[in-house]
Amino acid sequence: MTDAVVSQISSPSDAEIDFAIDFLDAVFAKSEFHMMAVGRDLTVSRLFMAWVVNAGFENGEVYFAKGTVEGTEKVLGVVVWFPPGRSVDNNEGVNQQWMDPYLASFSPEMSKWNSEVFMHTMHQVEDDSFGKGYKLANYHLQLIGISEDARGKGISRRVIETVKAKTHAQGVSLCLEATSEQNANIYERLGFKRMGEGTITGAPRVSGEETFFCMVCEP
Repeated sequence: MTDAVVSQISSPSDAEIDFAIDFLDAVFAKSEFHMMAVGRDLTVSRLFMAWVVNAGFENGEVYFAKGTVEGTEKVLGVVVWFPPGRSVDNNEGVNQQWMDPYLASFSPEMSKWNSEVFMHTMHQVEDDSFGKGYKLANYHLQLIGISEDARGKGISRRVIETVKAKTHAQGVSLCLEATSEQNANIYERLGFKRMGEGTITGAPRVSGEETFFCMVCEP
């Protein structure tokens, strides 16, 4: 395991907020599930990351995993969690400033698909898999991004274990949606179990079909 230190960033500077957005945007530009969800539009992708990161700092928890690579200390991972009772979209101020511009950036076709296909499927599968209200009642992993040069070195495990230690001590579970079979397998090795899965077909001009897996890690 890489010697990484995981810290919650509680009072972020503007530079740290911008860094988290840039970091996650670069990592997820290589995610087929994410790029399908944003219509393969890099402008929309960045607006999405700006929303999630700002929501995380305002309403959730954001962690940086730092380690040394070739003698230089750097951020190896950025993670956004939402604790019980909070979510990426339940803060009105954040929604107005960050979520609304993201949703407004969609074309009419993508907006219709996002509402009627993507979000509808996600919510339905989550309710069927977790049980209605489970996700909001427990710790939810919204996004985890690991730099390419740090993958396979235990960074994800270190991040998950950091949060698991405090939540399980409180009798609270962790939950997430793994957006590929490979990621689901990784989470299984970290103690998560699959509760259900769903498949989403991309908007007509975007195409593609991606499967996601609802997973939990209980105390």
